[in-house]
Amino acid sequence: MKLKTITRSAASVAIGVLLAGTAIADDADNQQPNRQPPNSSDTTDRSQDKQGQNQHGQFSASDSEFARKAACGGAAEVALGRLAVEKGSSDAVKQFGQRMVDDHGKANQQLQDIASRKGVSLPAEPTPEEKKGIEKLRGLSGQEFDNEYVNMMTEDHKKDLKAFKQASQSADDADLKSFAASTEPVVKEHLKMLETMPTSSKRTPTD
Repeated sequence: MKLKTITRSAASVAIGVLLAGTAIADDADNQQPNRQPPNSSDTTDRSQDKQGQNQHGQFSASDSEFARKAACGGAAEVALGRLAVEKGSSDAVKQFGQRMVDDHGKANQQLQDIASRKGVSLPAEPTPEEKKGIEKLRGLSGQEFDNEYVNMMTEDHKKDLKAFKQASQSADDADLKSFAASTEPVVKEHLKMLETMPTSSKRTPTD
């Protein structure tokens, strides 16, 4: 009889402890602050930041834009230079075309190397608009080709000189800034060669 009484008492105590533990756990849950779901705008901002980093690598947006334009323009200068070597009617145009292939080919490689180290992928060919200019020039010959080529190069190099000078002064990336500074004198020399090159017709360069 005593054994049954003890057993029932022990069972009652165990149930009481279990109920008390459940109550404590429920009370603790009720006291926890409400958890807010992730802010969708924060998630979007983080996603956009990640996309920007993938697009620009270690370059700022302005540096990336300069590098992209310089890469496309450099590729166009090389393509046009090869065309001048092939189709130019004067030795001056042919020699200048070869200079374009050599100088811009070297600059293009330097720029691609810098971009690669910074995690940036640059185009290796001219823009669609630049390709149209190349095809237009391909359809010309003789003195007409020489005149159009020199005019085209003069206009392009004036724009290039302005862009490289600005980048040499204000680029955020030190390596890109150094590249622009070292390439600017080369572009300036090309422009001087063009302005003294004899042709029967020259357009007034535009900015």
